[in-house]
Order: sequence, then C-alpha cells, then structure tokens
Amino acid sequence: ADPVMVRLAHLVSANASPEGSVCFVGADGSGRTTLARLHLKSIDASAEVISCLDAHLEKKLAQLDSEQWLILRDVDREIPALLITRRGRPPRRTICTSSKRPAVRMFESVFEVPSLTTRPEDIALLSEYFLSNARRLLSRPKLSQSDDVSRLLQLWHWPGNVRELENVMIRAAHASVRDEIGRDALPARMLRDAPARDFQSA
Repeated sequence: ADPVMVRLAHLVSANASPEGSVCFVGADGSGRTTLARLHLKSIDASAEVISCLDAHLEKKLAQLDSEQWLILRDVDREIPALLITRRGRPPRRTICTSSKRPAVRMFESVFEVPSLTTRPEDIALLSEYFLSNARRLLSRPKLSQSDDVSRLLQLWHWPGNVRELENVMIRAAHASVRDEIGRDALPARMLRDAPARDFQSA
C-alpha cells in the first residue's frame, strides 16, 4: 500500500534484465530478498539463495550451473573474491542484498528498500497477511486482532522491520487464547516501550 514501495516494485519489474547484476540495499528484514524474487519473477527465472556468511559458500558457488541465477545475501559483510570479475563486478545473473550501498560501479542496478517504520501504510496490510497465514496453519479461521493491537502495531518502531512484524503476529496467534488477539499476546517490550498516550484507554 505504501506509495514508495509500490513505485519501487514497478521500477524493479520494469528494469528487470536477464543478464545484469543487481543489488538491493536496506536494513535486515526490510524485504530485500522478497524484491529480489520479484525481479526474478519479472524475467521468468529462479535462483539459489545463499548467504555470504555460509561456511560452505565456496563449495556451493562452485556447484552452481553457469546459467543459474544467484541471490547472495549480506554482501556488505563479506564479498567473496570468487564473485568478482576482472572488471570489478559480480558476474551476470547475480542479485545481491546489502545493508550498505555498494561501490557505484560494482552493480548495474542498485535499489534502496525503505525500512518498515517509514512505510506505515504497509503495517496494517502486512499484519493481516501474516495473521491470515497463522489462521490457516493453526486452523483458527475466526482469529482476528483487536483495535488496540492494531494501534500498537502502528505505534511500534519496528527495528527488525517486516521480519519482526511477521514473528510478532505468529507469536501473538499462538499465544492468544481468544479468537481476538489482545495486547496480552504481544511481546512485553512492545507494551513497555509503547508511547504514553496509548495507555489512556488501558
């Protein structure tokens, strides 16, 4: 729903290339890998997802097919020399994620992914999406979230981004004894650090 993310998704699809190397820059859990998969979907391709911190990284890279795409996560922490060509760039068919903007000439395209805190319009939709998954997994079709919880979700600063929101909704669904998720099902830190005005109706 967030206009910036809608525009970014369209930009990613419009600029999808079957050959170029791409990097998605943003905080952990902000949706970098999801956008990387959108990029692949736009060019009708699949990819192996590997972390730069993988202990068996070199072995896995050596086993990849030359025509296969690669999503390499966290390249800002360690960029394997194995990936860099003579031109100082990753090889074709490489999509990387990073929390820091890479060197200008390293990738043909760089997309910056905003954090969830700057995308308030996405919070309600994402929380409902994750809750719908929980309904199905737990076989609890009537499970919903109270207005109080919806308000708290909007007020929280989400240091862990979308990944944190997903974990919070899954945990809340498991913890709720009623069909409506209340604030008692949320992590204690969210209640402790909530803005003072939120407790007026407590």
